[in-house]
Amino acid sequence: MTLQSGSRLGPYEIVAPLGVGGMGEVFRGRDSRLGREVAIKILPEGVSSNPDRLRRFEQEAHSASALNHPNIITIYDIGSVDSRSYIAMEFVDGKTFREILHTGGIVARKAVQIAAQLAEGLAKAHEGIVHRDLKPENIMVTKDGYVKILDFGLAKLFQPAGDQVSALPTSAQTDAGLVLGTVGYMSPEQASGTDIDFRSDHFSFGAILYEMTTGKRAFQKTTAVETMAAIIREDPETLAAAGLHVPPPVKWIIERCLEKNAADRYASTKDLARDLQSIRDHFSEIVSSSDTAAAVPAPSIGKRRKLRRLFDVTAIALILALASALIYYVLRPSKTVVGTALGYYRMTYRRGPIGSARFTPDGQTIVYSASFSGGGRELYQTRPDRAESRSLGIENAEIASISRTGEMLILMPGDKRILSQVPLTGGLPRELAEQIYGADWSPDASTMAISRWANDLSYLEFPPGKILYESAKRIDPIRVSAAGNAVAFVEHGAGASNGVVVVIDNNGKKITQSKELYPVGISWGPQDKEVWFTTIANEPGGGHELYGLDLSGAARLIQRFPGGTKLLDVASDGRALIGFTDVRTILMFHAQDQEERELSWLDNTEVVDFSPDGKKILMWERGEGSESPSGTIFLRGVDGSPAVRLAGGAPESFSPDGKWVLAGVGAQKIILVPTGAGNARSFEYPEYSDVFTIAAMPDGKNVLAMGLKNKAETVLLMQNIDGGKPGFIATKGLRATPFSAISRDGEFLLMQNSEGKSFSFALATQAVTPIPELEPDEIPFQWTGDGSNVLVLNRFVLPSKVFKVNISTGERQLFREVRPPDLTGVTSIRSILFFRDETSFAYSYQRQLSTLYLVENLR
Repeated sequence: MTLQSGSRLGPYEIVAPLGVGGMGEVFRGRDSRLGREVAIKILPEGVSSNPDRLRRFEQEAHSASALNHPNIITIYDIGSVDSRSYIAMEFVDGKTFREILHTGGIVARKAVQIAAQLAEGLAKAHEGIVHRDLKPENIMVTKDGYVKILDFGLAKLFQPAGDQVSALPTSAQTDAGLVLGTVGYMSPEQASGTDIDFRSDHFSFGAILYEMTTGKRAFQKTTAVETMAAIIREDPETLAAAGLHVPPPVKWIIERCLEKNAADRYASTKDLARDLQSIRDHFSEIVSSSDTAAAVPAPSIGKRRKLRRLFDVTAIALILALASALIYYVLRPSKTVVGTALGYYRMTYRRGPIGSARFTPDGQTIVYSASFSGGGRELYQTRPDRAESRSLGIENAEIASISRTGEMLILMPGDKRILSQVPLTGGLPRELAEQIYGADWSPDASTMAISRWANDLSYLEFPPGKILYESAKRIDPIRVSAAGNAVAFVEHGAGASNGVVVVIDNNGKKITQSKELYPVGISWGPQDKEVWFTTIANEPGGGHELYGLDLSGAARLIQRFPGGTKLLDVASDGRALIGFTDVRTILMFHAQDQEERELSWLDNTEVVDFSPDGKKILMWERGEGSESPSGTIFLRGVDGSPAVRLAGGAPESFSPDGKWVLAGVGAQKIILVPTGAGNARSFEYPEYSDVFTIAAMPDGKNVLAMGLKNKAETVLLMQNIDGGKPGFIATKGLRATPFSAISRDGEFLLMQNSEGKSFSFALATQAVTPIPELEPDEIPFQWTGDGSNVLVLNRFVLPSKVFKVNISTGERQLFREVRPPDLTGVTSIRSILFFRDETSFAYSYQRQLSTLYLVENLR
């Protein structure tokens, strides 16, 4: 019996009826305890004794009450009064989709806005519940424009086993106790009574989105039986045939959701929601370029289904292979063929650096990290058949590996180098370990290989805890073979750019090793026959080269590329992901009361030191324009006069009188180069490895360098410029900072431990004093004149703020802000130096503008 207005049901006052459905009557009510309006759903008295009806009614309450999302109706209470079971829920002041659709189709922008909210709510529900009756009557839009999903009365918690529909509806309404779905919006699997999961809701979602954009139903025949047959066998009228111009990405989403085979719909509702969010956030750009996008259409539902059926016909395998190849090439957004050998397929179009990229298990989807348009680093996903990329919502991360089960390993750059795991389908990253440089899943996804830094050593572990290899040098990246029986990695030199490619087996036995090169990307080639890697060409302007290193140790040149090139991943069929990057390091000079002046010379100009009079800058060119991998030494006046080449090498500092420059060449040699007339002097250290220079000492008679003794112990070398054997100073496990700063009196050196903490190191006594109150990733780069303070900055936060920090008290004050003129593509401050007067300074920043390509036919 229907409740009357003014009557009470427990703590609720009945205000007015709202509607009647298969699951009961709905009333508008008022909670007298909290003074809020509610909607009350009541199970009809005539069937309240039916155990199945009561079970389903209670299931609705329990299922929906477990959800907490702004796009899902909130359940407040469940109870029973006088044999009447009820649910009290949030009262939504608005209209159902059905009421809105009665006015006809919705404009595309509004449809996308509504659909994005609906998908977000559905994604939350799909963490444990399938709605099973998604239709316009069960969706409302409030007066404020918020979407609310109603009526989880047909929802069912996920079960490991199949969940079959035992009865089908015979009308457009949901018959209580009989139906699990509504004709016109149910999925083919619902209509045919087969197993369903969350992808069934995707089909219903697609039918609703179709109706929103066209103003008519996707499937509507004369009878319910005919409608169900159409759902199982027929495609809806195409949007083009309906005379509508719908943005291609929206059309593709509708078509994907309305696929007959659930496996061809979205693998995750979060992916569906992210695609719609991306379209919503870039709608104006999409509409303005829709004509261009339409030139590369996704195949229709019917065409895709026909092609899949062809794959089952083995008698025409050859024809199918040719057809598949044709479709593959047609779907590519842009293609450039070099000669007849290589095919390049552009995957990214926005400006900024790309860090890492991996194929997903399907071999087509690609996940990569990038920082676009001066923004922060994010993970993105794209495919060869789409021009756009969408953000995965994971910031400040590099993709390290993706398992065959769709689990990602991501690395958070910074002083802790945190390794986390997160599903490809979305979710919060779960932290696994710190101080990790590289990681890769095993082929069966049961474990992983990691490289970590601890106790001044790098360790390669596979699985974690089983040490296969250790080194005093950084190990990164690492890649496990497809067979899982070997691990390839780069063992870097002290200069970080140089290194060797190493392959070991599962017992730590070295299988092979490359010669000393400059590897910048590594992956196993097809069939585990070779390890592929890119390296800087060992000649001026030589660009980068791709090599294959076989297990016997032989290396062959696969391809030579102009400019910056990094191998990121290789698929099992030999397709490669390669990042092509225009990398420039730009040097800026700032003098008080003057505009900053660019003093870059070639393509990679780093400031190293000021001459004693402040009129010249010592510069290191280390890019394509340099004469060797060690770089080239230049001098240039701060007035912008042309640069003067001094020698090949990596410079470190002027002598106190400015007459010569200290520099390093290779891994075991340092040189003193005159700035005027004269001959260079050199010192070699065959008993040490990875020697690099630090500073010319203030006395003008000695120079300081650092190297490895017995390939493991870090020591400082004090070399008299007149010759003789160097003295060495034990460093107590510390190493020089990236800026290798020494105090003006030559008594203290800035150093770091393996955890990245900074210290003042006394050269005479080896006393170590921590530098207090530094923020994560802050690095001290220079001493002030009196030696009581150091200048520090975080090189990776832009614009960068330089602070003056007292080494005794930790007191800090803002000293200067460093702001490159254009932040697009800027990744870091590479080097920075203040002149003695602390008003003039120079800094170099790195800018990377990358494009990700899929490259075919590499052999």
